[in-house]
Amino acid sequence: MDLHLKDENDINISQSKNENDGLINKNENEKITKSVKKPMQTISFGSNIFFQGLMFFNPIFFILYFFIEIISFIVKLLNLKYPSNSAQIELVCLGFFMIITITRYYIGNLGNKTETSQYILFFLIFSFFTIYALLYYAFMQTYILKIEVIFNCIGFAFNVLEVIGAILTFLSLYNLEINI
Repeated sequence: MDLHLKDENDINISQSKNENDGLINKNENEKITKSVKKPMQTISFGSNIFFQGLMFFNPIFFILYFFIEIISFIVKLLNLKYPSNSAQIELVCLGFFMIITITRYYIGNLGNKTETSQYILFFLIFSFFTIYALLYYAFMQTYILKIEVIFNCIGFAFNVLEVIGAILTFLSLYNLEINI
């Protein structure tokens, strides 16, 4: 019976029968003892399914959020009188907020899927900018509609949950990188 396993951690067993004796040769016995290695290491994963679930559903919410925010901005621009240049500044800030949010989700997905703690750290840094933008559009812009407050509070809750998930993921990945 010949059994040759490809993994170096497994035992390579070769047994041959001679016509004179049914015993294993000395050379084959040495092969068996040399091929026995250390036991396999356990594999632990650093990615976080809770964080990845938020990274899936929150962009869907933010597509709706930006749509509502642009519609409400147009309604306010047509019906209310803005001070000079404040409408343009708020619109430009909304554009930057959109770019930062898209970049943030890309980096967060990449960091969680590739299990790289540096990407998660950048995700956390971008999260503080998005949290500030959400608070600004909820409470500090020139004119605020109730629907904007509701959507900004929901977005804030999503971001806080993502920050918690990102911190847990970062700690898990950082510990894995130290132990390797």
